[in-house]
Amino acid sequence: MFFEPSTIASMLAVLGRTVEGYGHDPKDLYDSIGVEIDQMDLPGWRLPVRVMQRAWEEAYATTGDPCLGLRVAELLRPGHLHVFGLAWMASSSVADAMHRLGRYQRILSTALDTTFEASGDEYVLAVQFPAPVPAPNDPWPAAPMDAFFGTILALCRMLAGEDFAPVCVELRRSDFGAVEDYRKSFRGPVVFGAARDAIRFRRAACDTPVVASARELAMEVDRIAERYLRSLDSSPIVTQLRSILVDLLPSGAASKKTVAERTHTSISTLQRLLRAEGTSYREVLDETRCELALHYVKDGRYALNEIAFLLGFADQASMTRAFKRWTGTSPKKYAERKGSSRA
Repeated sequence: MFFEPSTIASMLAVLGRTVEGYGHDPKDLYDSIGVEIDQMDLPGWRLPVRVMQRAWEEAYATTGDPCLGLRVAELLRPGHLHVFGLAWMASSSVADAMHRLGRYQRILSTALDTTFEASGDEYVLAVQFPAPVPAPNDPWPAAPMDAFFGTILALCRMLAGEDFAPVCVELRRSDFGAVEDYRKSFRGPVVFGAARDAIRFRRAACDTPVVASARELAMEVDRIAERYLRSLDSSPIVTQLRSILVDLLPSGAASKKTVAERTHTSISTLQRLLRAEGTSYREVLDETRCELALHYVKDGRYALNEIAFLLGFADQASMTRAFKRWTGTSPKKYAERKGSSRA
C-alpha cells in the first residue's frame, strides 16, 4: 500500500513560533494550509510533506527573510523531534548519533535521505530528498535544508560541547546575500553553489566519547524508535489511533468516544475511516495492547499487576487471559523463554 510522504508535525509548531517572532500571528499560517492549532497536540501527529512545503512557502512570503530556516533551527530542541531527539541525546558520540540519524531519519520525514560516511580523516553527512529541490536560487525552497543543517549542528553541540564545529558546510543554493548569517549559524566555513548538500566533520571530534552518554537509556529509546518506525508503515489514521491509545491506556479511559474526541472526529467517522483501512477500533486496540504487553513482559521491569494497569485492563487476570490468547502461553513462561530478569 502507498502512503504519502510525511513529516513530524512539531516542525510546523516551531515554524509558527518563528513566524510569531517576526510579529505575525501563527494562526494565519496554520489557516493558510488548513491546519487547526489543537491538532499539533496530538501524539505522534504527522503532516504530508506537500503540506509542510506549503507552510514553508507561506512563512517565507510572510517574513521575506532568506534566512528563515536558520531562525527555525534556533528554536528547535530535541523534544521537538519526537523519539529521535531522545535517541540522539542518549548516544555515546556524535558518530553514534549520526548512525542513529541514518536509522531513524524516517521519523523526521519519510522523504528524507541521509548518508554518513568516512572520507580520510573526515566524516561526511550528505542529505537529499527524492524530488529535486525546485528553483535552487529561490530562497524559500532552501529553508527546510537550512533548518535541518542548523538543527543537526546545534544537536552536535548539545552532545559534544559548544566548541564542536564542522570542517565545512556545502550548500547547493546561492548565498542570498547572507553569507555571514550562515557562517555564524553553522559556526564554520560555508560553500555555496556546491554539487551537494553536505556537512564535513573531523572524524576525531565525531568519534570522541560523550561523557554523559547513557547506554541503557539509548537501548530503551531505540526500542521505542523502532516501534514508531513500524507504525509509519500503517495508515495515518491507524498510526494516530495507536499513539493515542498508548497515551490513554494507563488511565483506563481509552474508549471510542475519548479517542474520537482526540482525533477531532465523531465515533461514526472514526469507525468509517478504520473500516476503509480494513480494520476496526477493537482490532487496533488489541494489537496495540499485544505489542506493549510483549515489550513489558520481555523487559522484565514491571510486575504483572503493573502491566495490567499500563494496558488499561481491569485486573491482572484479564490481562493474563488476553496474553494467553495472543501468545498461547502465560506471561511468566513467555518471560522465561525471552530471558526476562523477572522470570
